[in-house]
Amino acid sequence: MRRILKVVTVAAGLLLMAGSAFAPSAFALEAGARGMYWWSTISGDVQTTTNGVSGTVLDVKSDLGMKDENVFNGEVFLKVGRFTFRVAYTPLKFTGSSVLSTPVEFDGNTFPAGTPVSSKLEAKMADGDVQWDLLNPDLGVVSMNLGVFLRLKYVDGSVEISSDNSSLPISAKQDYRLPIPEVGLAAGVGFLKDIVRADARVSGMAYAGNHIYEGDAFLSVIPFPFLRLQGGYRYIDLKADESDVNASLKIKGPYAGIQFAF
Repeated sequence: MRRILKVVTVAAGLLLMAGSAFAPSAFALEAGARGMYWWSTISGDVQTTTNGVSGTVLDVKSDLGMKDENVFNGEVFLKVGRFTFRVAYTPLKFTGSSVLSTPVEFDGNTFPAGTPVSSKLEAKMADGDVQWDLLNPDLGVVSMNLGVFLRLKYVDGSVEISSDNSSLPISAKQDYRLPIPEVGLAAGVGFLKDIVRADARVSGMAYAGNHIYEGDAFLSVIPFPFLRLQGGYRYIDLKADESDVNASLKIKGPYAGIQFAF
């Protein structure tokens, strides 16, 4: 982990030095905020390890009955010349209920077959990005950009299972916290002085049994000054093997967004 953070730090320094060398002397400034309503779906599995003993691998849908959830998430950004700085937050929470068809071992507890249970999975994600546009030509009515970015993502999550049987009061919860550096690519094309745009970002990192791969693609239009309406699709593939929790999750779905920029 220290080696990865050192590489990211060096890369960020080189990126900033390169930007200073090639950026124009007069910087254009833009600041704004973007809010999204995400129709997210979840799939995957979770497993705990207690005192070196692995528990049952649980499918979040077929075993725990977790439901897809809609979530508000957002970001703020500051653009200075070729550089864009972003901070984003996504508070994911999925809940479910089911009757166990087989015995389940979770966090050192045994839930017998036939036990009705409630479950909750959380993954609160905070991102910090710095992006440098390598190419940003203005071709009159058409504009383009191609950039690279570095992201530090922090995931604060938990998995909890509770028995709904009053004669068998069992409740177990495991937390996991995961800092993940990512490297990404951003591209976009705008028409009619950026009144209509198409943008996409992809990023990822894998290390020590953990990984995250992300994608975000969206179309947008400006109906009024300072206001941009967006529609897009977001995808997250997260594998976390931390703090006695092993989770492999895919969260994806369309979203609608609104952006204010000045």
